[in-house]
Amino acid sequence: MDSSCRRCEWRAEKAYKDLDDRQKYFLVPMKGDFQQAITIPGKLLERLKGEIPAQITLGTRNRNSSTIGVAKYPDKVVFSAGWATFVDTYDLHIDGSMMFRYTGDSQFHVIIFDQFGCEEPLSVLEDYACLPPRDPERHIDATGTMKCCQNCKELDEYKYHSLDNEEKYFLVSVKGDFRHEMTVPEEYARYFRGEFPGEIKLETRNGYSYPAGVAK
Repeated sequence: MDSSCRRCEWRAEKAYKDLDDRQKYFLVPMKGDFQQAITIPGKLLERLKGEIPAQITLGTRNRNSSTIGVAKYPDKVVFSAGWATFVDTYDLHIDGSMMFRYTGDSQFHVIIFDQFGCEEPLSVLEDYACLPPRDPERHIDATGTMKCCQNCKELDEYKYHSLDNEEKYFLVSVKGDFRHEMTVPEEYARYFRGEFPGEIKLETRNGYSYPAGVAK
């Protein structure tokens, strides 16, 4: 990369940081021992104009909210107190991801994706079957933890499938030979109502759009 490209990159980075924090998104993968706490990298924090407060509220797409305590370190912040309850509530698993956006007043909107890049139905549906304790005895596992049974999960997946496609998100990682094609996760295609069209339009947040052919 030559010096002019580095200058362009620096200007773009500065312009992004100068945006209102409510216009910024960041993605955090669920890795390692994420069930008890999750780390927000310092590199990501550098892009925010303000500081993350000591206590925040995470709001999911189903309009539920959870209060989370934040531990601060020189090179990172950690979502800790209340995090384990959030993980149990939405039955989160390793290799999933969460997309955060600051909405003001110490609140973050979060979209939760599973390991396949599909949304977790529990975080989207306002009336979901896995809401404990409708039938507590059916939802207690061998460790005494409240969990969703398979029947409830299938019912929630059916309800999610019934939503309009415009209400659904999916996540694709940029890996391998991505410059020539991108594969839509098979699991998301299963949630998609109807058929994918032969051509789609990809729109970015800065208003640009790009047509793309679809091979089925």
